[in-house]
Amino acid sequence: LSYTTLIFSNLKVTPDAATATVAFDITNTGSRAGKEVAQVYVSDTHAKVARPEEELKGFDKVALAPGETKHVTLHLDDRAFAYYDTAAKGWHIAPGTFGIGVGDSSAAIDLKGSVEISNEAAAAATF
Repeated sequence: LSYTTLIFSNLKVTPDAATATVAFDITNTGSRAGKEVAQVYVSDTHAKVARPEEELKGFDKVALAPGETKHVTLHLDDRAFAYYDTAAKGWHIAPGTFGIGVGDSSAAIDLKGSVEISNEAAAAATF
């Protein structure tokens, strides 16, 4: 419950091998101070095992005065893109395109982007 309105904008996803940096802005467009828990979700529809539609992989609580904008940056390590492979008895990244979603809950994704993880980066990931 919030007594103000907040918007997410300016999503930028920067890949680095099997990791990524997710950056975005949150603006309080209301007339009261407010707090928001900004959440970053990763989706993987190409893995050989069934995975949740969205997995929470990062979050940050942000306090904003009326009219204030804050820039939020969250780092996703290689574990954010991995799943546990029961046959291999270890963590594994399926190379391909991963969806990145930002919002205040999994039901309210305001920003969408993606990141590509190559075969080489997935194979080099250490867990």
